[in-house]
Amino acid sequence: MRTTETYQDDINAKYLHDKEQGSLRGNLHKPTPSSIRKVCLNIYDETKVQADVLIMKNFFSNGKGESLRQKINTYDLDSFRPIRNFLIGGTSSIKSHDTLELTALIVNFKPRPYNKYRQSCSDENTNADEQQNSPKKEQQNGKSKKEEREKDTIIIAPIPYPLEGTEKTSNNSNHSDGDNSGGNEDINRESIIQGGGSSMLKTPGKKKSETGKSVTTTVNIKIIVISSIILLSAIIIIPLNKTKWMVWENGEYIETKFDTDKYEFQQLKIYNRNRIVNFKQYKTVNCDTKFFKVNGKPNMWYGKNAKGELEYFTDYGDHPETGKKLKKITEYMIKKYICPEWE
Repeated sequence: MRTTETYQDDINAKYLHDKEQGSLRGNLHKPTPSSIRKVCLNIYDETKVQADVLIMKNFFSNGKGESLRQKINTYDLDSFRPIRNFLIGGTSSIKSHDTLELTALIVNFKPRPYNKYRQSCSDENTNADEQQNSPKKEQQNGKSKKEEREKDTIIIAPIPYPLEGTEKTSNNSNHSDGDNSGGNEDINRESIIQGGGSSMLKTPGKKKSETGKSVTTTVNIKIIVISSIILLSAIIIIPLNKTKWMVWENGEYIETKFDTDKYEFQQLKIYNRNRIVNFKQYKTVNCDTKFFKVNGKPNMWYGKNAKGELEYFTDYGDHPETGKKLKKITEYMIKKYICPEWE
């Protein structure tokens, strides 16, 4: 099964392979934030694939009135450090989905993006199952034909005649009328088929061969396994679908439906009305922002996103993107990063 972890592992393996072969893009054999930005500019100038352009738009988030190329060219170099650290082995994973997709793009990993990567796994499994089942069907058909031939060549032996005394006693005890004795003899005796230098008595209810038993056992095992998988999936998926979820979008939490991709990237969170109502991101902060409440308690918390940029929030808690604890605003932070003349 392909997950975000295997996606990151495969991207890293592609980078190491191309590094060994000397076929990396740009100057990525010793990646720096500057060389990564240059590779992004080259990709933008050369690519005609809309999916790759979308990956860059999601990462660089170019605003109105500014072209994507301008945004790339002026983008903060520190934002490329998570990619650099991942490529040189400084970190084993990338938390930001947009950063991971850009990494896949710059090392030219395929299939990308992640949803296409997962889909390709499903297609491969389907083809493998079809190829694996094909010889099995032929084998089963061959076994079925063999069973039919075995049924047609059953060899039956006659029941030996009883001794004279026994025959008379039997007839006298079981039949009150002598006219039925001949019919009884026809019932007890069965037709004879000779073959292969031996004979055997036909036994009703034992036509099924050992091969037939094996096929039946295999089918039963498959049915049990498939039923177990379906039941387990239902146990896991049904509660997930019934649970209420929320996702961080455009500076606030909103209620949303369950989504497999977002769940695997840990973007979905259990619904919390307090977070939806009270936890927001400040769109802009300046000297007019109310940093503290009337009672002197903080009215703002801050933390860095995956790109290393400071962001400010209306309530305490974890950063929606990195999961790190937010810090309450201080006079030092206000004067250094927001309003130097603040009193």
